[in-house]
Amino acid sequence: MPTQGTAMEFQPLQSFYGASASVIERVGRVYPAAIEPLRASVERLTRASAEDLWIEPELRAAGEAHLQAVAKRSPTMHDGRILAFTTIQGFPLEYISAGYFDAIATSDSLRAEYLRASGSITDLSRLPLRHLAHRAAGGDPLHSGRGRVSAVGVSVAVTVPLGSTLAVVMGRRNEQVATDPGMWHIAPSGTLEPAPGDAVIELVRRELSEELGIELPSPNRLTERLKTLGVGHDLLRLRPEICLRLDLEEGEYHTDGPRLTPREFQDRALIELSIDGLEDFWRTHPPQTLAPAAAAAIALLEGDRGPRKAAMGPGASPPRGHRWQ
Repeated sequence: MPTQGTAMEFQPLQSFYGASASVIERVGRVYPAAIEPLRASVERLTRASAEDLWIEPELRAAGEAHLQAVAKRSPTMHDGRILAFTTIQGFPLEYISAGYFDAIATSDSLRAEYLRASGSITDLSRLPLRHLAHRAAGGDPLHSGRGRVSAVGVSVAVTVPLGSTLAVVMGRRNEQVATDPGMWHIAPSGTLEPAPGDAVIELVRRELSEELGIELPSPNRLTERLKTLGVGHDLLRLRPEICLRLDLEEGEYHTDGPRLTPREFQDRALIELSIDGLEDFWRTHPPQTLAPAAAAAIALLEGDRGPRKAAMGPGASPPRGHRWQ
């Protein structure tokens, strides 16, 4: 399991970004993620920006060493086209097409810099790359992507019936993936790419199939079934995450639970969506084990647990968390 520092080492993120979004604090820990609960039609979550792509040259040059290190660890990584955000002021989020390698160099590099610094960060003076990103974004990098390539992520909190309640599907990423290796994440999730139709819907449909092996009987109704939870912010990478919810019914997945692809995941789990289940989740998943986007999705889901399903039988009492064997 990778180390990502102690909870107290993320305390500076509260002072950096607490005025822009709600930084997640649970069971006495600060997580490197923030949330903005927002509601909107799934068909109106993004739109193309009129801005031209501009990357701060000093930031891009400084992030090149990190890009080379990631490429060495993940040799199959390629420089595909992604959608990077330019502006967030509620939905629709505005995006521009950019390159994945530039995202690693100017966004993922900020995470690496922060984790290397650790411990005694009181301001941006010890974080020169982050300082450049803040300056290029006009001081509000959570709502402006100017000067860097900040890829737009999408995480879907997929729920399934579990006894008398619901549970959300999670997976622990394997060690070969380019980002967040060994960490727990929501599945499915992915990075927006240019698409002939709605980029969000296309990504969800593709990742449901590739990550969970799920082909919904009526894929054209996927838009109607998805619910918008809001925007999460990965405070280490300064990238946004569109967080959605999808409730599956029995018969839409394997009887032993959705099967996560071993190409990306090495373990899988169900997290019960109840007060006790969520308390157990935060207690057993400290920041160093949880992808920031997953922390954001679960935090947004806490306020959107929805009605309980009918119990499977008299006296049914499901576990607070369940891991498949």
